[in-house]
Amino acid sequence: MRRYNKGITVIELTVVIAIILVLATMIVPQAFKLRQKAKIALAKAQIFEIAEALGIANAQVGEYPIYLADLGEASGGGGAHFTKVPLTDSWGNLYFYGAWELDGVVYSSPTLYRHSPSPEWQILNFEAVAGEYTIILTVSDVSSAKVKLNGESIFSPSDFNAHTTSVEKTVTIDSSNTIDLRIASNPGATMTIRVISPSPPESITADGLPPLEYAGTRYNWSSVYFSRNEESGFILGSYGRDGEVGGRGLNQDIIYKVTFGR
Repeated sequence: MRRYNKGITVIELTVVIAIILVLATMIVPQAFKLRQKAKIALAKAQIFEIAEALGIANAQVGEYPIYLADLGEASGGGGAHFTKVPLTDSWGNLYFYGAWELDGVVYSSPTLYRHSPSPEWQILNFEAVAGEYTIILTVSDVSSAKVKLNGESIFSPSDFNAHTTSVEKTVTIDSSNTIDLRIASNPGATMTIRVISPSPPESITADGLPPLEYAGTRYNWSSVYFSRNEESGFILGSYGRDGEVGGRGLNQDIIYKVTFGR
């Protein structure tokens, strides 16, 4: 008697394919989640390592680096401890980092007085990281004055009157700077000058990380993330899988904040 080997019928093949698809729909999402969770764990580990290096740099030189890349250089104070800084997270997005010292003041003058018997030019010098800052004049009884920054006039007599208590402007400063000023008011007139890191736009809130374009930008982030400007600290984090601000679940931002009282 002859026996015939039956092949797989269409129905059997369909059943097998259906089973494979069901298993795939169960396994693939889980594999994706596991992979994303591994990336989240890696980003958290890197953030913690960066935070430790920032603390070492602060202890060595008395302030936090302006940019994460400074940690990889001896001048940044952390080169010996963190020679290769991961500037991007597990998804290839830039890590956000912003640091501040005190209330962002990079220069504060002594109290300045009007020269007697006649007004004279006074010269002040300071150094800072080049960039955009805010210069603030706090005045008393100053109805007329001239102030120049690196030879360029930034305040003129028209900016002052008998009721003026403070004036400010956004300026671009160099690494080495000179302020020339002449107070031509009442003999008892006084002035103090502060140069501070600018505050970020009011649209940025403390709910999450700032937009990606602000990563590595020098701002006084304490005005957003902390109510006490006398504190120093930094904010560090990843924008998560989607590379966007905020998000939930696997897309959630990873935020690390440190603050210290002075």
